[in-house]
Amino acid sequence: MTMTQIADQEGIAKPSATGIVGRLIDKGLVDKAIDPSDRRSSVIAINGAGSRLLDKRRKERTAFLTRRIESLDPDERDILERAVDILERMAEER
Repeated sequence: MTMTQIADQEGIAKPSATGIVGRLIDKGLVDKAIDPSDRRSSVIAINGAGSRLLDKRRKERTAFLTRRIESLDPDERDILERAVDILERMAEER
């Protein structure tokens, strides 16, 4: 992805995206290369270390949410399930 694409997708200004991506590069989580179709631009891609960290964090978040949801009473879980349906419908309208 280009820096502009990242900024647009995340809904942030390009300078903010540049700063965030720079920190990710410094941490060795993404790579930056010259865009072969436009040498004035750079292409940003997640690398192996970034993919492993992302996978680890997703698993941690899923485990955390699973524990929290399991602690809800049945009525609360029903409410949450209905809310998820509403949120999914709203996301599709985007």
